[in-house]
Parts: sequence; structure tokens; C-alpha cells
Amino acid sequence: MHILPTGDRWKPLVDRIDRHLENFLPRILEDTDLNRYAGPPRWTHDPVVHTEMLSTPTWDLISRGGKRWRPLFGILLLESLGNSADPYEEMVVATAELCHTGALIIDDIEDGSVIRRGEQAIHLRYGTDVAINAANTLYFLPHLLYSDHPDLSDSQRLETYRSMVQQLVKAHLGQAMDIYWSRNLTAENFERWLADGLPEKILQMYAYKTGSALEGLAELACTVGSTDERLRQACVGLGRDLGVAFQIADDVLDFQGSPSWRKKVGQDVATGKLTYAVVRALDRLGSVPRRHLLDLLCRRSSDQDTVSEAISLVHETGALEECRGQARRIIEKAWSSFTGLVPESGKKAMLRELCDALIGSPNAE
Repeated sequence: MHILPTGDRWKPLVDRIDRHLENFLPRILEDTDLNRYAGPPRWTHDPVVHTEMLSTPTWDLISRGGKRWRPLFGILLLESLGNSADPYEEMVVATAELCHTGALIIDDIEDGSVIRRGEQAIHLRYGTDVAINAANTLYFLPHLLYSDHPDLSDSQRLETYRSMVQQLVKAHLGQAMDIYWSRNLTAENFERWLADGLPEKILQMYAYKTGSALEGLAELACTVGSTDERLRQACVGLGRDLGVAFQIADDVLDFQGSPSWRKKVGQDVATGKLTYAVVRALDRLGSVPRRHLLDLLCRRSSDQDTVSEAISLVHETGALEECRGQARRIIEKAWSSFTGLVPESGKKAMLRELCDALIGSPNAE
């Protein structure tokens, strides 16, 4: 799972993504870059300061890896709709990857995470103040590309701004749900939440927190391509549901790991997170083992025995297999709405291959 396709078709795309990132946000900022971002100074810029405060922590995290699958999705979708991605690639790449990088930095602060992509979390390495400021800048910086893009009309520019602001709002609403459940998890609260449609609310949280970024990329592709409303809804649905399916698959990996998994297995247990996989496992357990698993989660302990016992309980329920099947069904339904409206092409085939790889579908073999 989460091992992206490889081969001659993919490497040029990934290489272009990295070049666009460095072109838009260089590792060493100069006056010309700050003029591009903020306009000419009233007095004088200080690129050394902004390199240290913005570029250095951002590139520290980006350089640790990441699969760039979000910009890949945006570029492949745009080209599947019959448009040349060349004029818009920097805009797609910056929107997808820099906003995601900002979100990772903020997530680690909110979760109290110590490690990200195998190294010290950005807020621990550079300070929480630097991390928050850099992450918030990354949310806004890509929007500058819409304002002066020569191939966007005024109406397309306005629609793109509207969509991107809405997606950022959705992402933060999703994060609020995640934080609330983590902060307030008790056995009593869980039973009350479960009776009030908790599994569906978690899927909605995923649609907000993970799916909204892909919705925004789909909206951008459709705005550029001037698609009709039916096709727009199919593309937006594919983006949103890919985000949800990816997050479900990610839940499963937290209990199993994979060759590309660079997080510590069992982190959701150690931090007391209510994921879709955890809820499905709890729902399958009888009252006594359910209470015991809830107790293990509520301890929010990284003690290996505690984490291992919780992982074993989840495995025994068969919930992980259920979740894998759910992720695949979600993608199949979204793809069926999309595929009949879009002609077959090499880029469309690559888009499907990407979707399959992200959820560990047998089609990705």
C-alpha cells in the first residue's frame, strides 16, 4: 500500500513537480522572490531572514521525502480532461504540495508529534513560533499564482479563489472534529457518539480533512478546462472520495505497516485517535473486550505492551479487512461516475493506476 507506480512514465512527472516547487519557493530566497510574493518594499527586504524562517524549515520537511501524489493527481486529472498541464503545472504543484506541507507542520504541533518522515518534527527542530508562521505562510503563498496567471480569465481566477478558500475552511473543520474526538475520548462518550452515527461522521471528517485538498485540485482542473457541471461534480467526487479512501487505507497501515511506511506502527493507538478502523473494530467487539480496547486507547500511552495489545485486539475483529474493502468500494463508485464522461487516454490510465496504488487495490499489482 501507498507505494506509487514506477517506470518511465512516472519519473519525468515527479521530477517536474520538484522543479516547480523549487522554482516557486527557492531554498535560498532573494529580493526578486520577495518582490514576487509581497511586491516592492517600502524600505528594504531581508531575504536572509525569510530564508531562515520560511524556506529552510519548509525544505527540510519536503526534502525528507513524500510521494508528491497530490500534485500528481491534479496534473493527471487536468490532462485526462484533454488539457495541456504545462501552463498550469506550477500552480497545481504549489497548491497541492505546499498547502499539504503546511498542514503536516500544524498537525504535528496539535498532536504533540515528535517524529515526521523519520526525523525530528519541524516545531521541535526550529521552534513552535517558526513552525506556525512558516506553515501558515504555506497555506496562503500558492494563492498568489492565481492572481497574475496569464492563462486564467477574471472569472476563472475568481472561481479558483472561491474554491480554494472553501477547501481550506473544510480542512480546518475536519481537523476540529479530529481534535475534539481525541481530546474527549472516554468509554462513556464513545458509546454516546456511536449511537449518534459516529462512523459516518468520521468519514465526513476524512472528506473535510483529507478529501478537501483533492476536491480543490479537481475544481481547479475543471475551471481551467471549462467543463460542464455534470463532469465537474464527477471530478470533485473522485477527488473527495480518493481522499476518504486513502485515509481509510492509511488507518489500516497504522496497524500493519508496509515497505514504504515510515511512521511507527500503532501511533493512532498511542495518541488515542478515533479512526474509522478503530471504530469498526470497537463496533465488532463484545461489551467486555470493547471496554478493554477503549481503556487501552484512553490511556494514550506509547508503552509497547499497551500498543501491541490494542493492535492484536483490532486484528482479531476482522475490521481491517472490512476497511480495505470499504476503501476499494468507495473508489470504484467514484470512478464509475467519472470514467464514462472522460475519453480513454494514457493520462486517464495513469490516474486510475495512481488511485489503485494509493488504496492498495489488487488492480495496482
